[in-house]
Amino acid sequence: MSDGQTARWHDHRAHWMGAQDPPIVARRPGEEHLVQRFRIDVRADGGTIRVRGDVRWVPGPSPWPWIAGGAALAIATVVGARTRRAPAVLGTVLVVALVAATVHAVGAWTYATAAIGKRAGDAVPTIGAIALGVVALVQLARRGLRTAAPLLVFAGLFVAIAIGLADMSALSKSQLPTDLSPALDRLTVALALGGGFGVAGGAALHVADRGSHARPGARHPSPDAPTPAGGPPEGAPTPSDEARPVGENDSHSMMQG
Repeated sequence: MSDGQTARWHDHRAHWMGAQDPPIVARRPGEEHLVQRFRIDVRADGGTIRVRGDVRWVPGPSPWPWIAGGAALAIATVVGARTRRAPAVLGTVLVVALVAATVHAVGAWTYATAAIGKRAGDAVPTIGAIALGVVALVQLARRGLRTAAPLLVFAGLFVAIAIGLADMSALSKSQLPTDLSPALDRLTVALALGGGFGVAGGAALHVADRGSHARPGARHPSPDAPTPAGGPPEGAPTPSDEARPVGENDSHSMMQG
């Protein structure tokens, strides 16, 4: 199996194989339970090593405090995006979300035991989200909020979905596949979730504002625009008609008509 100091394999005796939760867990899911014990005999150097262990149910924490924190961050970001400091607000929150995503990804990478290729493949969405976020920050710094707003929307959504929603189960599970402490890992997920959606929502407001500022100019042509070749429509007032004051003769003819 292995000629080194460590051997790894998947053993069904070391975890619960049922399709449903154990009956005792189904009855009282909020308590810790001993589900089963296992014993595995391993042959090494002509001798036998007996490994004993337990399969235990450990209930996870409530996800709602983390969800509430992420929602508060998202709302505060959208509110801040309506102020004069919108570029600084959106840029700062996106940086926080990207740092959280990076820390979360590093913790998962160092914990995993899969081959490098498998780990790299699993990390592609996170790497893509971080890369897009960095591009959006550069665009914001160089071109301003009005130009960078659409890219900020996509970057925020990518971070919120690829890290926040994808790993949202970490907020309610007791055993997490990471080298980070459980509290820190949950914090990174909440920051990516709330910060990403907050940046997307705040930037979307400026995309809408940009569109509303562009439309009026298209609907109201310049007064200096040339008259169409066919002339003004029949019955339309000419400049001389608009400039001529209404006199007594005009008033009389209108009454007689």
